[in-house]
Amino acid sequence: MVQPSAVTQMLSVTVLASSQPVKQWTIDKVTSELRKLLDPASVAKFVEHQLDGRSLGLLTTDLLMTHIGLALRPALKVVDFVQSVRKVQERQRSSNGTSEAHVPKEGR
Repeated sequence: MVQPSAVTQMLSVTVLASSQPVKQWTIDKVTSELRKLLDPASVAKFVEHQLDGRSLGLLTTDLLMTHIGLALRPALKVVDFVQSVRKVQERQRSSNGTSEAHVPKEGR
């Protein structure tokens, strides 16, 4: 049997703790979740650059490395984490019969 990755193990807790889409996460929520993945110095860079959920969703591995200053491994972890959370949240929305299209524009 394949063991779930650390990211997958965290997802159930993360998604249950926040039904908010990633792009609605505050800077505090982003840093709180990233503390589970990254070292304190890397997390501090997200605070320094004021990266909230909307910003987090736009980041690529290249941007994380060149502009934020993360090493490759942490950058890959962040991108994988965001993609994984989004997939789980999308599955939850579709199983609940809701979609982002029903969210008022202010909530996007």
